Amino acid sequence: MSWRILTSRITHDGHGNLSVTIRHRHSQGYVFYLSGLALPGGSTDREVYCPRCTADRGLTVAGAWGEDAELACPDGHRWTPRLPGLPPDRLLRAVVRQSLDGAGLRYSEARTDPEHKPPAPYNAAVRPALADAARALNRREWTFTEEEQLLAGELLRTSGWPATITWQEEATAAARLEWLRAGLAALHDCAGAAHGRLGKLLLACDSVLHTALALHIDDLEPGPDLRNPPVLVDAESALSGMRTVLVAGVTGDVDY
Repeated sequence: MSWRILTSRITHDGHGNLSVTIRHRHSQGYVFYLSGLALPGGSTDREVYCPRCTADRGLTVAGAWGEDAELACPDGHRWTPRLPGLPPDRLLRAVVRQSLDGAGLRYSEARTDPEHKPPAPYNAAVRPALADAARALNRREWTFTEEEQLLAGELLRTSGWPATITWQEEATAAARLEWLRAGLAALHDCAGAAHGRLGKLLLACDSVLHTALALHIDDLEPGPDLRNPPVLVDAESALSGMRTVLVAGVTGDVDY
């Protein structure tokens, strides 16, 4: 996903923290400024400037999510900044998050290819295993044993999975990411203790979803719906589908 953001001013504190100021020109002709997150207390503002002409205003930040960002000054000089504490591959993500969450930049002004969506591997990867399990339960070819009911019930209680996590409209992406991690951690713990058909299902899902434990807030690239980063929704959907199968197995209500 490619991004291009025109800023008015970018400062940093030498420890990976950025403050972004963005200029908006209103249709009625006046100009106003929106400032991003304030730097931590006691920090000294350090201007990000062009290494050739020292321009420190009107810088454009461009690049693809997860790749090194490129800055350009009004004179067209381009460079990849090397800021202390902030790898080049996280610079663009930091600016985008401030632009959308802190400075209130209009989404359409930042995005250059709004139709593109990042790959969604989690839900697609667990779907075959969940579909097979759901089909077996529905056809009464598989009924949870007492041990499986106890284990699945414990997993549902300890994981904290909402029935459909993405319906939590008031929750922030950071809060949803914590819910996701809690659910994945609970899944990992139970997968190692399960046996039989349920054990195989949990291990199969855990082997796919365990990488989502390492997701960071800066990995959640915004999509067309700002409240629902595609990668987060994808992992939530995979976990939600798994919850549906476990609830059906525990309750015996498999006619869905």
